Amino acid sequence: MEKLLVAIFFISLMAGSAAVADPAAGDADRRALVGVMAAVETTRAEEEVDRYEVFVVWPTGWRRAWDSGWALEADWMVAAGILSDGEHDPVMAAAGPRLSGVHRCGLVAGIGWKPTLISEHYLGNRSLGGALQFGSEARLGWRFGDCLEAGLAFEHVSNGGLYTPNPGLNQFLLDIGVRF
Repeated sequence: MEKLLVAIFFISLMAGSAAVADPAAGDADRRALVGVMAAVETTRAEEEVDRYEVFVVWPTGWRRAWDSGWALEADWMVAAGILSDGEHDPVMAAAGPRLSGVHRCGLVAGIGWKPTLISEHYLGNRSLGGALQFGSEARLGWRFGDCLEAGLAFEHVSNGGLYTPNPGLNQFLLDIGVRF
């Protein structure tokens, strides 16, 4: 049943992403962003959880711009990586939509949501409840010209009440990526 739920989530996200795509509304030169991300801080003082990911962000083609210099962009993000507490190193994979406000000066502010699968749900002596988790993030970043982007995000990952317990994990993440 859990695998069916995961498949439904990923299919619905892909369908929703395609439904908002409007190639005529975006810039022709929007390209995929490929990068790395690492946790710089875990907000639970009793434990240290490291996190390392590689990610790809694809533009959906949907973009709305205003005369003020701001634009709103919809993207699709796919990530894979590991969580590590020194004892366990579960592998994780995630995919989901992202919505960003981008200013012509380079400032980026966005939010995202992504269902996440983890290979084992124990970190230290606590359980995250199960393999299916949900990540929601708020991110501030900067675009350096046409090729480089860096940012700082706060992400909350939890099982959304699907399992007991549901302790969640809060982390600050640094990321850097290059556009291809």
